[in-house]
Amino acid sequence: MNRLIISRKGFDSGRGNGGCASPVFPDGTMFSLPIPACHDPVAYGQLRHGEIDIGDVVEGLTKGRITRHHGAHFDPDINHDAYKHRRADWRGLFGQIDRSQTTLEGWEVGPGDLFLFFGWFRRVECILERWQYVRGAPDVHVLWGWLSIGDVRRVMDIEDDDPLIDLALHHPHMGYDHPPNNTLYVADGVLSAGVFPRFDERIQLTDPGDTRSHWRLPRWFHPFEPGGERPPLGYHGDASRWRSEGDDVLLATVGRGQEFVLDATAYPEAEEWALNLIESCRGT
Repeated sequence: MNRLIISRKGFDSGRGNGGCASPVFPDGTMFSLPIPACHDPVAYGQLRHGEIDIGDVVEGLTKGRITRHHGAHFDPDINHDAYKHRRADWRGLFGQIDRSQTTLEGWEVGPGDLFLFFGWFRRVECILERWQYVRGAPDVHVLWGWLSIGDVRRVMDIEDDDPLIDLALHHPHMGYDHPPNNTLYVADGVLSAGVFPRFDERIQLTDPGDTRSHWRLPRWFHPFEPGGERPPLGYHGDASRWRSEGDDVLLATVGRGQEFVLDATAYPEAEEWALNLIESCRGT
């Protein structure tokens, strides 16, 4: 792994991005809500979390502003059980365009690199058959899934007889016009993409008790330690954003940006840290 990408995905604060948090359910399980997209082929009512209808969840949490019939930008598509129309050879997929794709290209993100997806989460409860947020529950950024890259494909270059056409048939980046740099990242196997099924403090990025964009990370993430300066996490080159505290580093993250890339060749601890998270938390 040469690059670790910490990628912001799912509902976020802008109304066009859902305007509220994804749910942590009463049993501790999580579901990242895809952002709304009118023209995308999958609707919220077609998504499931076990026996829970995600259409009901979205309608409740947005107070009816977004309905079960609204299109959901189901990307990254890494949650196999969320959608029933699966091929036997399903593989995780993630699409990117515009400036965010330019960022990934600039870092030469490619096969062997790893995405860790994070988003905004909050605990919810169902009262009188309607989903709502738990009063006083904290807003937190949480890692919710991963994709290990096996292939990178520019969509405009995919031929009609390419097997990827059928594999990505329902994927939003295949469904309508996109910029020329519209790109698909394909997982390198069935088990190389997935979601963390349950909230766990090890996958919470937010420093407990602080606002959600203030993260607590292992100390080795610090790029500006005296005598050991290294390339910082993408978009976080301002040294004032980083503050050491014991074995950790506190990071005041930027408010915008989707793809935060870390040069893992300069951080040998990154691969073991990420793989240990996946291995230890994927089945919790």
